[in-house]
Amino acid sequence: MKLWAWGANSHGQLGLELSEQVETPTEVPLPQFCHTIKQISCGGGHSLLLDDEGNGKHGQLGLGKEILFLDRFQKVQNIDEPFLGKIIQIKLPGGIKIKDITLGSEHTICLAEDNTLWAWGWNEHANTGISMEPVISTPTMIPFDYHPDNIINQIYSGGAHNFIVTKNCKDSNDNQ
Repeated sequence: MKLWAWGANSHGQLGLELSEQVETPTEVPLPQFCHTIKQISCGGGHSLLLDDEGNGKHGQLGLGKEILFLDRFQKVQNIDEPFLGKIIQIKLPGGIKIKDITLGSEHTICLAEDNTLWAWGWNEHANTGISMEPVISTPTMIPFDYHPDNIINQIYSGGAHNFIVTKNCKDSNDNQ
């Protein structure tokens, strides 16, 4: 498997340690822990890969194959080294596996297999749903009170906003 990228790279969002603009498709070197790609989401200044190895996703996979192309303005999980254009593995606390991911302009939302929502990134407009802190630097669970018969089955993000779709798991009608 090979991954190719091009376009704006001013924040390292292509996973390449190259110039700010990549004019032609260029191979992205993948780390050894990334074997297959299930999903890619792209934000304004960051991109996220979901690796499908193991038993799960955000790549929910057994050992947590969560990978994030971080932008140079974020500090995540006590990573002090410069990571512009580097691929860095991100895991949810407690080994929680991820089911789905979505990216806004500069924030990340993920749905875990246990039906919890997690977020991190730039938070100027409360787009992480966690607090009014300007930056949420590590994956943090979003407080969300909903009926226990409901499951979250779709998540979406825009520039600085998000949507989720819930479904009543006791009802066979898919339009809940």
